Amino acid sequence: MMKIWILLLPFLFLAHTHFGQGLDKENSDTVSIENILVTHSKIPIQASNASKPVHIITAEALRRNSGSDLAQVLNDASGIDVVGSLSNPGKDKSVFLRGASGEFTVILVNGQPILDPSGIGGVADLRSIPIANIQRIEVLKGSQSTIYGSDAIAGVINIVTNSHSQKEGLHAGGGVSYGSFNTLNANLYANGQSGDLEFRIGLNRDKTDGISEALSNDPAVVFEKDGMKRLGFSAGIGYKLSDKVKINAFSQYSDYESDTDADSFTDSEGNTYFTELLNLGASIDYSSDDWQGALKYTLTSTNRNFLSDFGAFPFMGRFQNMDVYASKDLTKSVKFIIGLNYQYHGMLDETTSIPDPSVTIISPYASSLISLGERTNVEVGLRYNKHSSFGSNTNYSLAASHWISNDLKVFANHSTGFKAPSLFQLYGAFGANPELNPQKSQSYEIGFQAPHSSGLLNPQLTFFARNVDDLIGFENFVYTNFFNQNDKGVELELGFSLGSQVTLRLLYTYLDGSYKVSNSNTTLRDVLYRRPKNNFGVKAFYNATDKLNVDVSFKSVGERLDLFFNPANGFASEEVKLESYMYLTLHADYKISDKVSAFLDLKNLTNSNFQEVYGFSTPGSNFMFGVNWKL
Repeated sequence: MMKIWILLLPFLFLAHTHFGQGLDKENSDTVSIENILVTHSKIPIQASNASKPVHIITAEALRRNSGSDLAQVLNDASGIDVVGSLSNPGKDKSVFLRGASGEFTVILVNGQPILDPSGIGGVADLRSIPIANIQRIEVLKGSQSTIYGSDAIAGVINIVTNSHSQKEGLHAGGGVSYGSFNTLNANLYANGQSGDLEFRIGLNRDKTDGISEALSNDPAVVFEKDGMKRLGFSAGIGYKLSDKVKINAFSQYSDYESDTDADSFTDSEGNTYFTELLNLGASIDYSSDDWQGALKYTLTSTNRNFLSDFGAFPFMGRFQNMDVYASKDLTKSVKFIIGLNYQYHGMLDETTSIPDPSVTIISPYASSLISLGERTNVEVGLRYNKHSSFGSNTNYSLAASHWISNDLKVFANHSTGFKAPSLFQLYGAFGANPELNPQKSQSYEIGFQAPHSSGLLNPQLTFFARNVDDLIGFENFVYTNFFNQNDKGVELELGFSLGSQVTLRLLYTYLDGSYKVSNSNTTLRDVLYRRPKNNFGVKAFYNATDKLNVDVSFKSVGERLDLFFNPANGFASEEVKLESYMYLTLHADYKISDKVSAFLDLKNLTNSNFQEVYGFSTPGSNFMFGVNWKL
């Protein structure tokens, strides 16, 4: 009962007021990417004018991915590998953005970070975020540390949740789907506005019997299925105090449970993973003709527990983020933003070297967007970080873009970043080292976009490189700074419009990297584990009729290496090869009426047999069928 009251706090906070202008003006199912206002610098600008690559997953794209979860949708984006997204639904999901591990990518919800300080790298668990509540996703590639601070070395994934309806009154809808492995998903939502008050509320329930998480290497031995279930709730409310001032509040809650196996090729009948995620926040936003400001606060509470044959392993993390910033148009060509960010990272654990450890990070920052004529944009950013455990750190970013013609834009940027050691690495029960230094990065990008005015061709090519110093590794059972990671690659996106009914999209990523011993030219590992050098995809979108859409997606993932800790050899690490694989999906969406649509989602049509993680299984051919409606 206490959790329900906490979730209703946004409504109690504003219950005495009436309805307003909107949490988010974007409410269309189909959105032109050129017209989307992205917030990569906390100053809303058109995606086409951004000086850093921005990948937008629109509401229409999410609708045409009905039957997929958040990890699977992200895995389809260029430059992102979500290892585990094609495995058992309950398998952990690891985000690799341009070859960087998940701890170097910040997950945002409506522009505010969600972290789990009790985790090894402080990474948010994608399994706790239901896709039913998402309106669009912005993937900001390259270091974003000057604006978003620690962890944003590889980039930022900003999840924008559903907003209110732009029409007066109450609006509601939902969806239900059923598929392979006795999978059942259901969601309901309601939103609306009246006068100066707006609200939204959503509820979702997902469950599946799944397949065995671990792969049996003996055909005569069949492992038991490992299921998953999740309950999610979200609510938001906003009130327009005046033409210039709006206040918002929100709450999100997720209760997730999954069965897990003991290890590679090792079944378990009793291993279970639980996690509760509670995210609360409020903001005050000010906007006038020439300047904007905001005060935003979020609290993220994460409670995790592993039950295994070795006992129970609870982890509890508390994260607070407060951001106050203001941006002003100094001239028609110069926009300036200045802000102050406060973060609190806490872990509730009395068994650690310091009971219930916590750290704080205080960071003033500034950024400027400069338009040099109608074709050239320059961005300069600076951030100072004061960490309560390891001292200070300064980051900067330089970015520029130029439209050579109406159909050709070139861009380049250079930025630095840092990743603070997590509380688990500093003070945790296993291998803690309070003397750890932050991991520091240098990132470079250069590329071009050529959106042809006819719409027939839309290529984008990006070259990127990144070096991370003082990479934290686990050596002799202690976390220590002893690695450098160097990676580089190429991303190619190519879109074709073949008439009014057919669109093709080609995606290719080449990635190369190595780990080196610090202060040495000796290469320790000339490989990035679980990350392919070559990743190729083709998507075909066919608008068969006004009511029927059919999408086909093909993905080819190259060979990778993985590490296997062999129990027959004292758990010594062994390099093993993961074979390349091809993955084919088909999605059909039929509009029954203006308010009801049905979909059929078919995955792994070729029944490919592959492993994302050595010793863990992936489903064969499977399906999902569902209906969505709105009142």
